[in-house]
Amino acid sequence: AAEPNVGDEKRTAILRLYMEGREEVSADIPITQLPVYSVRNARLIDIADAVKLEGIIEDNLKIQGYVISDMSTDNYVRKTDLFVQDESGVGVIVKLPKEEDNTYPVGTKLTFWITGGIVGKDEDGMLRISNLTVDNIYTETTLTGDGATPVLLTDISKASEHLYTLVTLKDVHFACPVGTICNVGTWKTGAAAYALSPVLDNAGNRMFIRTLTSFTQKYDKNIGGNSYDITGIVLPDEGELLHINGDMSNKKVMNGFDFDCSLRLRYSSD
Repeated sequence: AAEPNVGDEKRTAILRLYMEGREEVSADIPITQLPVYSVRNARLIDIADAVKLEGIIEDNLKIQGYVISDMSTDNYVRKTDLFVQDESGVGVIVKLPKEEDNTYPVGTKLTFWITGGIVGKDEDGMLRISNLTVDNIYTETTLTGDGATPVLLTDISKASEHLYTLVTLKDVHFACPVGTICNVGTWKTGAAAYALSPVLDNAGNRMFIRTLTSFTQKYDKNIGGNSYDITGIVLPDEGELLHINGDMSNKKVMNGFDFDCSLRLRYSSD
């Protein structure tokens, strides 16, 4: 019988089965024996390395970061999504088991023991670390700041290189019509499940700010023609402009408005 693996790393062996009297008839079975993993002996990696993993995480790993999403704004579709970003300037979505588990305010420092978790894209095309429970989340970290530092972007065309990450669009202008954060006039829930506001950088590159109809102070933001610094989380986006009558399966795409990502504001002050 194999002895328990008391080390910090997994170990492997080959189990060979053969027919008695006919040793040439055999089969080799690879066996992996995991150690007694714990968050204490887990190796800390950057989120940038964690998002490169695929499938089930077998190694003893942990990540840490600052919460960058504010679920109280109702500006995120899935309340089980917790957005975190570390000091390497990369963010990721951690999928929690239940909505009521997502109680962490912006700036909270957290460690995630991701061993046994799964890295992959869901049906909405967004990359998440899933298969974790609240027991995988710890408030002990080595982080020393008060919150994640947004990645500064003066070139909007680079936004798709920073998915799931908090960024600040520097000196951007709202495209016409000017006057409201979402450019939808009197639209209400039922006409559209969300709205988009186009912004331009000084080179003329365009990006859309996406807000849900329940987003705080979405209407009548009284935006002028000046330049602004806007902070939010970059998310992948199919580019559809409207779900007809709020039906998520009945979407309309307007010609000339294709884009691969949009900015989701954390809260109205951004």
